[in-house]
Amino acid sequence: MIIIEDAAEAHGARINNKMVGNLGDISCFSFYANKVLTSGEGGMVCTNNKKYYKRVNLLKNLGFSKPRFVHKVLAYNFRMSGIQAALGLSQLKEIEKIIMKKILIQKKYKKYLNGLKFIKFANEEKNSRNVYWQVGIRIKNRSKNKLVNYLKKNNVETRSFFYSIRNQPCLKNLIPKKVPETLNSNILWKEGIYLPSSHDLKTSDIKKICDLIKKFFK
Repeated sequence: MIIIEDAAEAHGARINNKMVGNLGDISCFSFYANKVLTSGEGGMVCTNNKKYYKRVNLLKNLGFSKPRFVHKVLAYNFRMSGIQAALGLSQLKEIEKIIMKKILIQKKYKKYLNGLKFIKFANEEKNSRNVYWQVGIRIKNRSKNKLVNYLKKNNVETRSFFYSIRNQPCLKNLIPKKVPETLNSNILWKEGIYLPSSHDLKTSDIKKICDLIKKFFK
């Protein structure tokens, strides 16, 4: 079995003191604009397997092989531009500083929202590091959508957690109907939202957002 590790938002994260991206045969990272490390768009595939490396390189480069302009397989243009690569490399030097800012932002949200029984933060696992690409909270026993709309009216942008695979239209027919709605992925999708989490977010902005959330739950 080949294990493909989805590490899209986990740049610099650790599980049991092991860096995320080393847990599978292939790992995938995203460089979209809201990620810890960004080049504006695109991503990266990592592997120590030469066979997989050659295959991925072929698929991302229009299937080009030797001689040039001979397409060995049907493929795509997933090549990163030089400008995007330069942007990503410049941020790589600062990644630990960015992660520390992200962790501090999460701690501030947790501090200012402490005591609200309807809000739950992610558990912090021993010997692991969450890089908090975005600060996520669960809204328990209350309407998530009402809070999202309330914050939007007050010029605070939020976003729901990702849809569960079960609820993706393109995959729905591939999922057995007996899969229960009580799966963690379904619960998190229904209850979770991401709060503003830019590493440049000011403490005053975090306090303002938390004050609005407290006001909503009064």
